[in-house]
Amino acid sequence: MDKMRRFRYTCSMNIRETMKCAIFDMDGTLLDSMWMWRTLGEEIIRTHGKTPAKNVWYDLKVLNSTETAQYFKDNYGFSESVENIIEEIDDTALRHYSTDLPLKPGAMELLQRLAELHVPAILATATDKRLVRACLHRLGIEKYFFRLNSCEDFDTSKSQPLIFQKSAEMAGVPVQNAVVFEDSLYAIRTAHNAGFPVVAVYDTSAEDLSEPPETDWRRIVPLADITCAHPGQILPLLR
Repeated sequence: MDKMRRFRYTCSMNIRETMKCAIFDMDGTLLDSMWMWRTLGEEIIRTHGKTPAKNVWYDLKVLNSTETAQYFKDNYGFSESVENIIEEIDDTALRHYSTDLPLKPGAMELLQRLAELHVPAILATATDKRLVRACLHRLGIEKYFFRLNSCEDFDTSKSQPLIFQKSAEMAGVPVQNAVVFEDSLYAIRTAHNAGFPVVAVYDTSAEDLSEPPETDWRRIVPLADITCAHPGQILPLLR
């Protein structure tokens, strides 16, 4: 909260003139969901009647789903098979996406404004499409997206610019006019290095020290053309 009270957005781009398409990340950018991923492991551990270790998230965030399931077996004595634990993880995440994860302030209004301006919006996400579609349907915003692209579609990750490049190509827009909206340091760095204009949306996860000694947000700010506390701060720039 203190961080958000101190937040000031920065802007070095005329986004109204520059943006011919908008490429959106979902989690942490449009959707207030990073808290769920941070607490998902604890939730599942408690469901099994166990007490999670402090900061278990830091152990889990570098693991894939198979490694996470094995971690639960090795460290918390889960008796289920790895396959069944993975299914439980997926089902728990799906329940959250289907029922309670909210949009960030101004996200709906920003998508509506882009539609009014006839600027195509493309979702470019690393999240499983089953979760994405369930969430977008519940929130009523799927109609605002020209395309829904996932990293899985291109066998890539956001450590590489392919998903951003493919999204711009699908919209028929050159890189310099395809504005990427992101919250994570590694994805913002990828888009910036590939020549995309970047709007960095603040998320509390940006207070992480993935590359000490500076927080992720301090590293993000010089890479972004615009920084904002939430998507709604972009609306006055689109009048």
